Amino acid sequence: MPARPSAFLRLSVRYLRPYAVQEVEIFVHMLLALGFTLAYPFITRYIFDTALPSGRFSEMVGPFAILAGAFVVSLAAGLRRSYVSASVSLAVVRDLRNEMFERLQHLPTGWFARHRQGDVLGRMFSDVAQVELGISRTLIDGIFHVLSLAASSLVMLRLHLGLGLLVMVATPLLALVYRAMGAGARVRSLVVQEESGRLMGVAAENYQAQPVVKAFALHGRERDRFGRASQRLVHAQRRLTLFGGFFALSVSTVVTALRLAVLAIGVWLIFEERFTIGGLVAFTGVMGEVLNPVAALTGLGQQLQAATGALVRIDEVMGAAPERTRNSGAAALPRLARQLRIDSLSFSYTVGRPALRGVDATIAAGSRVAFIGPSGSGKSTLLRLLMGFHDPDGGTVTIDDHDVSRGSLSSLRGQIGVVFQDTFLFDSTIRENIALGWPEAATPRWRPSPAPPGWTPSPRGCRWATTSRSGRAACDCRAGSASGSPSPARCSATQVCCCSTRPPRRSIRAPSARS
Repeated sequence: MPARPSAFLRLSVRYLRPYAVQEVEIFVHMLLALGFTLAYPFITRYIFDTALPSGRFSEMVGPFAILAGAFVVSLAAGLRRSYVSASVSLAVVRDLRNEMFERLQHLPTGWFARHRQGDVLGRMFSDVAQVELGISRTLIDGIFHVLSLAASSLVMLRLHLGLGLLVMVATPLLALVYRAMGAGARVRSLVVQEESGRLMGVAAENYQAQPVVKAFALHGRERDRFGRASQRLVHAQRRLTLFGGFFALSVSTVVTALRLAVLAIGVWLIFEERFTIGGLVAFTGVMGEVLNPVAALTGLGQQLQAATGALVRIDEVMGAAPERTRNSGAAALPRLARQLRIDSLSFSYTVGRPALRGVDATIAAGSRVAFIGPSGSGKSTLLRLLMGFHDPDGGTVTIDDHDVSRGSLSSLRGQIGVVFQDTFLFDSTIRENIALGWPEAATPRWRPSPAPPGWTPSPRGCRWATTSRSGRAACDCRAGSASGSPSPARCSATQVCCCSTRPPRRSIRAPSARS
């Protein structure tokens, strides 16, 4: 079900709760910033109706001093409010993005197979940024506009009750415009977010497929594919922009008509000696302070619809079921002592097309067993089931008669060492890449090789290794570039280490890996 603006507001309140102190400070600065808005109409009326007719400039010194002081306070409060508001909204984005990343760590592999990488990255960055705009503008700025609207309405009623009531009666027309066009804005915003995710997906896929693109001269095909996705995004953005233009035009029409009506009635009241020139000047000024927040709130309504559309896509990640939720409190499996047993194991990626059917095997502890078969026979699928990446459709896997589906995933995977057919190196040092599956490995157990000829000592210290991806030398340090110049960046696992101008002849000898 599509998320509604109320759901977005509930999410915002949830993430803003840890920053309650900052929110109180923002509210205080909002009140201070309204000082100039409250003082200006009354001082304007005094100048036109009292100070100017008196002919004495001294009558204007005091009012101008009050306005100047109110302006300085309002300016300083507004600046501080903007800074604190930005800090809070950015912190909320950080929290939301961290929570999304944490959720991704616990989703099953099947979820990743159903979602393209670029689309997921689009949700984590583009959509979260859209939500940040919704929080900073809709909530924080929106609250300020509501306060300004309330204060200005009171001033307006104080200046002239009849004209004030007229403006307040006509103002809900703007809310009707928003209500009539809000659904269309939300739908078009969601389409923009989806097309943006698809475009990022094409770019991410092309980045990973560069060897294939170059080997088969697919540059033209990829350029056309990216161009089509980019054009679809532009088309969706154009539709949203055009709809937003109609939205703004509708609001502007209502505001302009109301201004003209107030001006005409005010002039008539002056002729009837029921209103003063100073009062009309002050009223038209404060009327802008009423209509501008209303118009701004309708614009924030568009932003709210856009943020709500982004929230729909974020909720698909945040609401996805994690791995094996039914066993979240499962006990740890014992260490394998006797045998691993597979009984009548069956599994299907797609209903009606089994990848495994009735597999049976008994593997004694300490034995060496190979599963051999042609491509697509189910070898990798069996490994995925043993690792707990998927739940079988039927059958069981047991360790010493303990069903692995009833134990915790961490205790199962902690007993399995695996070498995937597709190699992957994290953007870190070789030492850290080697020790990923053995976090308790102590630093003293690493034995660095003697310095190779041509080695230039580094003040930070280096440890040599050779990458499995390229065979080139790399180091475990945070120093320099390939030319030997110092740099704060960590040496890449696929770059020649900064510590030497010649590749090493010997590599780090890591301790034996556990079985």
